Amino acid sequence: MASPYENLPLTAFWRSGVTGTPPTNMTGVYKKKWELTSNLNVATAGSCFAQHISRYMRKNGFSVMDVELAPAEILPAEHERHGYGLYSARYGNIYTVHQLLQLAKEAFGEKAPENIVWEKSGRYYDALRPAVQPGGFDTAETLLASRKNHIANVKKMFLEVDVFVFTLGLTEAWLHRSSGTVFPTAPETVAGKFDPLEYEFKNFNFIEITEAFNEFLELLKRVRENKSHLKVILTVSPVPLTATASGKHILQASTYSKSVLRAVAGYFSDNNENIDYFPSYEVITNPAARSGFYDDNLRTVKAEGVSSVMQAFFSEHGAQHTNENNLEHTAAKDLDDDEVQCEEVLLEAFNSKSIESHNSTKKLVVFFGDSHLSGVKNCIQQYFRDYQDKYEMVFIPLSWMASPLIDTVGHQNLTYIVLKDEYKEMLPSLPSVERMRGGVNICFIGLGILGDGVIRAHGLMSPGEVTAEGVNKGSNPTLPIIGSKHEIEAVRNGTMGVEAIDGFEQVRRTYVHNLNVRRNIYTNILGSGIYNSIRWIASPNMVERTARFRFGNEYVDSGAHCLHTRIAESYMDQVIACKQKGGWLITHPSDHEAASGFTKDAYAFNDAVNDIHTNAEFYRDAVKNYFESIE
Repeated sequence: MASPYENLPLTAFWRSGVTGTPPTNMTGVYKKKWELTSNLNVATAGSCFAQHISRYMRKNGFSVMDVELAPAEILPAEHERHGYGLYSARYGNIYTVHQLLQLAKEAFGEKAPENIVWEKSGRYYDALRPAVQPGGFDTAETLLASRKNHIANVKKMFLEVDVFVFTLGLTEAWLHRSSGTVFPTAPETVAGKFDPLEYEFKNFNFIEITEAFNEFLELLKRVRENKSHLKVILTVSPVPLTATASGKHILQASTYSKSVLRAVAGYFSDNNENIDYFPSYEVITNPAARSGFYDDNLRTVKAEGVSSVMQAFFSEHGAQHTNENNLEHTAAKDLDDDEVQCEEVLLEAFNSKSIESHNSTKKLVVFFGDSHLSGVKNCIQQYFRDYQDKYEMVFIPLSWMASPLIDTVGHQNLTYIVLKDEYKEMLPSLPSVERMRGGVNICFIGLGILGDGVIRAHGLMSPGEVTAEGVNKGSNPTLPIIGSKHEIEAVRNGTMGVEAIDGFEQVRRTYVHNLNVRRNIYTNILGSGIYNSIRWIASPNMVERTARFRFGNEYVDSGAHCLHTRIAESYMDQVIACKQKGGWLITHPSDHEAASGFTKDAYAFNDAVNDIHTNAEFYRDAVKNYFESIE
């Protein structure tokens, strides 16, 4: 008889599943239980690591609920500091299951928590979410009114959610002795006064946590009545404890806490069809990563760690696409500075000699862009002296802005631009609000329209790193090979429409979502009526050698990328009609492309085979077309 281990998959063995697998691409570490689609309302909650999950799910097209929006008087740059947009409601971090159960009971009137108003220096803090109101409330009355509104929103969320994503964070908590109220922090940590006769430390065990979570599930099942049974995705935060009041060494205490929570998550996943477990904890703490996913403090998870976690998630669930006319949930985070940027490219461009004259007698052109902004800036500087003499030009990298470009209300329709503190010295002289309102030409560079936006529509793409063996150390999305060689050639020579390709509509929806987000930015700003002109220069495609390095020869040589680009362009042509005379999108000449659909190697930005950027020469036609369109 054969050993029961003889025919197991490679993922069942440590040598092949861990030692022989790159920690940045843990193939098979997660297998979904059921489909997670864009028509399902997803709500997120939990410890601080859950914020990453919420952002990535929004960016990949899932309908992540946000039932508690920021009021107009709070600028977009301040939203997260005030607890808005982090989760599906403004409850801040929910570290324990007992805290979650308490919130649900309060929302449905089963039990009101006590001792929730804490005072410090004449200011009042909500003890159950002490960090959501920086500096506290003016009075206890305004605090309670805010909480009443918050709880109404939480009730709405629990009633409407289809999939609840909860990140288990801690087993340790502080309780109000007489009422049992569970707090996210100890008194005096943020506000309040600690009295050992009034408050007690509690380290919940496996049985207590499973009982509390079962009670939470039963409560939601009861109040939701005819609503379909709630689906749950559980994760465990890989962030270790900061401190412990257990009396144990912090390493022991953190290990205990994470072990219990992992056991709880596994128990519920193994025994409930509607509950899935996603192993974010395992991806980050994987020994093969050698703590490389943590910052020097060995607690904070690096961006590449988060990217690896979400790559494992989206390898199963993929990117989703919302209704073409309703992108509000996904658009808010789709263009923010959480998107991987190539910072060194921008810094190099802005450390070079500036072409900004700051002469108010000239016409003003303001360029907003991602890292491709550097190529346009270098192109103008090298090839277009006449335009430099005629226009005052300002270049603003999107990732340097204090709030996302899409928040045009916070920017007062882009007339009010604020930079992050670390970049203010790089761009010391931004146009004033009055100058921006006095007749300006706006030009967006890249930002995911066509070019490498076709690739990013399928998932995240890290800057990448070439190892000594010439291997790409970084993440890239997987693009499906579509169309036969004959079909690809027929589309290219015009004897066959791209719509005839099998699977056209499914692939098209990928780009519809991606492009609609950008179109909405354009139309919102256009609707302000402030600017002389608004144009957009499409992203470049990476050069062919870089594509081979990142995606392999099979994908490049198949010519499938030509079809992906044509399908994306078909939406631009049919719906946006931007290539017509006077259209707002400026694309790059087709003779820049190799037969594969990628850019010719002659346009490479530099000698680095992993660099996706193109050189100044690549932009000459686009820049010339741009200035001709505004004259």
